[in-house]
Amino acid sequence: MARTQSTLTPTQLNHKRGTAWRGTQYVSVSQPAIVFQAVVSQSITADPFAQVLYHSPIGSHGAVKVGMTVYIGDRFIGRVRQAPTSDTLYINECSIQFSSGDVIRVVDDYREWGILGRVAQGVEVIDWDQPYQGLRPMIRNLPAVRVGWVSASTDDKLQLSFAPTAYPAEHGATIDNGSWQWQLPAGISLQSGSLTQPNITVRCEAGEYWLHVSVSDSGGRTSTRHIKIFAHDWQTFPPLTSADAISIEATLEDGINATIPSFAGMDDLSDGTLVTVWTDAEYDGVTVAPRIDAHGRLARRSSGAEGDFQYQALPHDLTAQIIGVAGQMSAIEAPKIAIRDHVAPSVWGEVNRPTFWRIVWHLLDRYSTLTHLYEIAFDDLSNDYIHPSPVSAGNGQLLNGINQLLDGFK
Repeated sequence: MARTQSTLTPTQLNHKRGTAWRGTQYVSVSQPAIVFQAVVSQSITADPFAQVLYHSPIGSHGAVKVGMTVYIGDRFIGRVRQAPTSDTLYINECSIQFSSGDVIRVVDDYREWGILGRVAQGVEVIDWDQPYQGLRPMIRNLPAVRVGWVSASTDDKLQLSFAPTAYPAEHGATIDNGSWQWQLPAGISLQSGSLTQPNITVRCEAGEYWLHVSVSDSGGRTSTRHIKIFAHDWQTFPPLTSADAISIEATLEDGINATIPSFAGMDDLSDGTLVTVWTDAEYDGVTVAPRIDAHGRLARRSSGAEGDFQYQALPHDLTAQIIGVAGQMSAIEAPKIAIRDHVAPSVWGEVNRPTFWRIVWHLLDRYSTLTHLYEIAFDDLSNDYIHPSPVSAGNGQLLNGINQLLDGFK
């Protein structure tokens, strides 16, 4: 059978402080699998690069997906920016030095990352060679992470339902239900719905997964969301627990961040590890849908030039900080750009009917991968107010750029 998770009834809410209510806080830590590795066939000492030649692969390069995370040796260098070939991996621009003979690895993880614009032969492009697409659709009503319990010894599996919606950001575009596409990894099976429709229910074996969904508008512009799933089993895939309380802070300026006291195994986790803090609760034996308390990355330490990150293991005797989406936005650079009204956009900065929400969406979606991992919601999606002149956006940290736009529209 499938385990279902209910919400509280009004009666349960009225009595939630009674003896029948109990809850436990857990920590889910991502341990992404290596999907591909190979030996580097070139040396880089100074110049920025966006592709790596390789030989002697282990695993199929066809298993490498756009957005996956890349390491050279033990150094995190970024993400896959386009599908690889039999001898070349295409990654985001970086300037880490490495040598022929080093090992390059691709792991099944999707991270928040900055995207820099480039100019090739007079045409503005993204990631060196990906042409401008215009405003891609906004995928809504999807969580960043889902957690729950399964039993590896019985047929008691985690059943999850998803019902996303999408809004066409490009003025005049439309979206129909048949323009969706779900991708289910091994270990997750379809229970109801269709992989080409938005609403589905899936059944999860024990393990951690990335669930993928994409949607296209009438102009062929496509957006993708990656949803993290932790399906825990006490025998084969238990969550972690901490003997001390987990401190969680939430502010408008800094978002949700958490501090986790040291626990067994924490010293083995590298900076950037994806971590979810959640509370499991029951009321009179009924499992209530787990509450996500914090979801983000362990704090990164960096040195050198932008993009030249060096990561260290976290000391066992110290607390670990989980940086939420607002903190991640502060670590992403957004070059300054002038956004202008244009009826037929073809380069960065041109937006058909640049309302405030379209300007913010343009900045977030073109300069970062945040929109692939989190929902961006706007209170007003109308076309009523069109900014009459070029709007300066970006120029520094992405979060600061958004705040500057907010100040300018007061």
